[in-house]
Amino acid sequence: MRWRNDGNFPWAYRGDSHQGSPERLPVRLLPRPIKLNVFEDAASPLQLSILLQPTANTCYLGGEPRFGFKLQVVSHDEKTITVCLHKTPLRELHGLGEIAHVVDEDGEEVDWPYGIGCFEGSDPFPSDDMFEELKPNVPYEKTFWLEKLDRETSNGGELEELESGQSYTGKVSKTLLGAFSKWRRGTKNELLAGEEKDKEARWRGGSEQMLLDISDPFKFKSI
Repeated sequence: MRWRNDGNFPWAYRGDSHQGSPERLPVRLLPRPIKLNVFEDAASPLQLSILLQPTANTCYLGGEPRFGFKLQVVSHDEKTITVCLHKTPLRELHGLGEIAHVVDEDGEEVDWPYGIGCFEGSDPFPSDDMFEELKPNVPYEKTFWLEKLDRETSNGGELEELESGQSYTGKVSKTLLGAFSKWRRGTKNELLAGEEKDKEARWRGGSEQMLLDISDPFKFKSI
């Protein structure tokens, strides 16, 4: 929130990048003093910036050059954190809809191909490669490519769901936002040391509060 000195109403907005946004809100002064408490030992919640953008402004349905959605995640915590990505689209992707919610010009959602496997038996503690370490202000990046359908394997098929000449709008999916809900402060070596029972003890229970700074919707066209 920033107070103006020119006599006009102040505005509230999220970060300097949104200062000129039409979504900013007018703020008025209350007719009485505002009271608040300040705690010296209060720890600020973890904040993650999540940016999802297309790799280009145009998607060529022939498959070349390749087109996809690029994800960038940045932790603004002072310490290294480790996120458990087990059963999230960042480790077990079933369909592109778990990454991006995309609609056409008429507001119709793109129905991306979706596949799921079967698993029987008990669910053991996740293997170490299901955890991702996020260091302060060091981006974690991953690109999700749109592919043509492979008739032999039935993989891909995202490009067949787009129409030539259409414009699309996309944003981060709710499923992707939930991928970062289970985390701990510390490195993988610290949090995954010892036997399985030791790991389970460290990861038992919920995680602390998290603030997510999510990128604005993006646009692209297909030809």
